[in-house]
Amino acid sequence: MSIFHITLMLIFSLQVSAKDFIRFYPNKNHPMENKSEVLLTISRDTIRLEGKMYAEHGFRVTWMDRDRPQGSGDLFIFIVSKDRHTGFYFGINPANVQMDGKIFDRFKLFPNWDEIWYSETKRWGDSLWTFKMQIPLNIFKADIKNDTLCLYINFIRQAQLKEVGNYEIGSYVPILKGGLYQDLFYTNLIKIPLKKTKSYKSWMGSVIPYLSLLRENKQTKVKTGTDISLHFKDVEFSITVNPEYASIEADQDQFNLEKRRMIYLPEKRPFFVNGFELWELPFQVFYTRSLLDINLGFKLNYSEKNIKTNAFVVSEKDTLRNTSILNANQLTMGVRSVYELSFGNLGVFYILNRGNISGRGGDLTFELPEKLQLTLQYTRAGGKDIYLYFHRYSGSGITINSGFEYLEESLNLPTAFISYEPGTYSIWTYLGYNYTTERRYMNAVSLSMGGAEGKYIKDNKLYERQGSMYLGLSPCSRVWIEYNYTPEKRGDAISEAYFVNHLHFFATSIDLNDWQSLQAQYELGSYYGDYLNFYSISYALNREGKIQIKAGYSKSILRDQHEEDQLLWAKVKLRFHNKCYIKIFYQNSTISERKDLNLLLQFNFLPGGNAYLVYNYKDVQNETDHILMIKTSYVIKF
Repeated sequence: MSIFHITLMLIFSLQVSAKDFIRFYPNKNHPMENKSEVLLTISRDTIRLEGKMYAEHGFRVTWMDRDRPQGSGDLFIFIVSKDRHTGFYFGINPANVQMDGKIFDRFKLFPNWDEIWYSETKRWGDSLWTFKMQIPLNIFKADIKNDTLCLYINFIRQAQLKEVGNYEIGSYVPILKGGLYQDLFYTNLIKIPLKKTKSYKSWMGSVIPYLSLLRENKQTKVKTGTDISLHFKDVEFSITVNPEYASIEADQDQFNLEKRRMIYLPEKRPFFVNGFELWELPFQVFYTRSLLDINLGFKLNYSEKNIKTNAFVVSEKDTLRNTSILNANQLTMGVRSVYELSFGNLGVFYILNRGNISGRGGDLTFELPEKLQLTLQYTRAGGKDIYLYFHRYSGSGITINSGFEYLEESLNLPTAFISYEPGTYSIWTYLGYNYTTERRYMNAVSLSMGGAEGKYIKDNKLYERQGSMYLGLSPCSRVWIEYNYTPEKRGDAISEAYFVNHLHFFATSIDLNDWQSLQAQYELGSYYGDYLNFYSISYALNREGKIQIKAGYSKSILRDQHEEDQLLWAKVKLRFHNKCYIKIFYQNSTISERKDLNLLLQFNFLPGGNAYLVYNYKDVQNETDHILMIKTSYVIKF
């Protein structure tokens, strides 16, 4: 492996070239069979990357949606950080589909973060693909007025091996056994000399206006809005006005087979991205999806070496009266700050939800040797919650998941739902072991077992008891099989009855060939005084980044109650060109008695400029809603 070769192009420009990546999967520390050449150039305002990705045995394209890499398809990832605590990653595949996100707490990913950056790819037969990437330096909020800009970087490459279905992953900076590719510890420092000049601006910003023509339930209206962002050195201030979310795919219904926990739907709205990764806590205190039709929002992000802060104020629209609840003085606001320490981080937060219920608290995380982590969290909102979490995760070796939780309130913060009675506390410990080998058969085994106890203090009665045994194995490179057994005893505080559940879960994932896969799940057993049978099967097809199809069917049956729920869903994406594609989503669900059909045609006419044609049909309990929309938006930077 070569070392950094640094050449000053100009007094404020620098080049880094890299090749001969080293594997960290499989055959650790072996040279990659597929060669890679990367040239990184940093000038006064832009990071530029050019790469040649050689494919000794051909390359595959297995994902077409931004930020959703799937399977073992070819990809390249660039990782960059200023302090090894918080960073960014930018990825691309041969079809020029981008992925990007934030890295925080050294290795935790926040893929919802998106930024506008330029990329292009070109295929040269089946044995080579090349790319170009241009990333604005202001993304990193670098103070380029300093004499030297210091960045930590790494490059990651995934490519195919000779054996069909296998792949290799390599990196420019070597990654230790069991390490995570996104761990900022595995980066090298480069120092970029910069010349001071008066031409640098102390601030920058962007405006993203949109205009849409909306036809909804036989009524036509014009809708406008904008997102404004201003950067002042370490401060980012953002405003969203009347955001339009009709072009965001509908949520897929989910079966709630774990009744003790609320289902949290993923956040897809752009406003709740940059800065909101700070709210990713072990015990969730802020759920952005509880905020519905927003008409105005303010956000402030502050980032300075060891401290990061997110503050926001959001005004919602009363959809029944079509008026802003700003007039009623009911807002949602919150502040979250994290201070990075040498051994972990310290955080505090405050939430005021719709002007009536407030919550506050703090958390402390210790980064310990051998990838161990200890987190303590305290929340106060009427009552108090105490949460302690101790864990170790590794791709190979011993895993630990242990903790303690005390809940004084059954409903603490209005954005966090816990379906336990007040005064419940839980103690749990799970131990596991992951084993991987480079053989063709039986190349991976994962085993864990343990128990969890939740006690409800009422006449000294045990409220809940739970155990678990998990086994996963890969008999060959194309097949993964799982089995999980969960015995549990659970109480109902209202009826004071106890239920004994014995659930068996089976799952398998099979790669039928290089472009098709099949997943199946089956769960059965005694379930809250009844007997559960749950079936699920899904199919995925991806042909060279041109067409992607995913479809599935699930069915839940409670035998004694004669209750039955079904979900049929399908997602199709056709990519006509690197700049134009159509997405189709359909579901028919008896879980919430709804049907959805979403169609979206998107054309990227310029970097940061998009045109949309959207049709949404929704039928919920026989109440239908039709939306037809034409929308255009463009990013203006200044």
